[in-house]
Amino acid sequence: LRRRVVIKILPPDLISPMMLARFRRESEVTAALQHPHILPVISAGVKDGLVHYIMPFIDGESLRGLIERERQLPIPYAARILREMTDALAYAHKFGVIHRDIKPENVLIQDGHAVLADFGIVAALSNEGAGERLTGTGMSLGTVGYMAPEQALGERNVDARSDIYSVGVVGFEIFSGVPPFTGATDQAILVAHLTKEAPAVSELRADTPQPIVDSIRKAMQKDPDSRFQTAAEFRDALDSGIGAQQLERNLLI
Repeated sequence: LRRRVVIKILPPDLISPMMLARFRRESEVTAALQHPHILPVISAGVKDGLVHYIMPFIDGESLRGLIERERQLPIPYAARILREMTDALAYAHKFGVIHRDIKPENVLIQDGHAVLADFGIVAALSNEGAGERLTGTGMSLGTVGYMAPEQALGERNVDARSDIYSVGVVGFEIFSGVPPFTGATDQAILVAHLTKEAPAVSELRADTPQPIVDSIRKAMQKDPDSRFQTAAEFRDALDSGIGAQQLERNLLI
């Protein structure tokens, strides 16, 4: 069909019967997700012993590239990107699909809109005993700097609220241009996420609307019970706080 696609291949040394079964199950669930801000899985399987999945090619850049180029996005555009991410998560969470690795590299920008990629892949790799092997291959069950505290601690009861924390961190970076916590080592960054309160986004960017500042702060609470309990709540807070209609008018200007 002359479509450009992306083929991702998992490291062969990660493959086990348990992981393979989980990968197939997660791929089937993810392939069923139909949302404008979720990158779909076209197919997945095993070819010549290599576990792979195929996705559409996005002719654009990642959110990471956009932030590095622009540093701070215009307020209406940043608000739209964050709103689209929370809407995509609200949809996925309805089906029990947790991303577990939300970060700017996994948010693609297509025609100015956010598209979340790699849903379910971390879950597929999370079989018992995989953690050490994943670390050894440069992969992780989440990414330092974006993991919720309970995820960083390796707790087993990680749920959709960990995605909410991660989106809060990404939202902080979208508006401020920098991550909420930095450090000389990964361990220092992890400790900061576990023990320190992030500054308000407005401390780094004074023109950030207060409702957005408050929403990001709530999403980044250390205790999952203190965050938004669903991504839909996060999305709705953004809508009600800045006014969805006003946001749309600003984006049309």
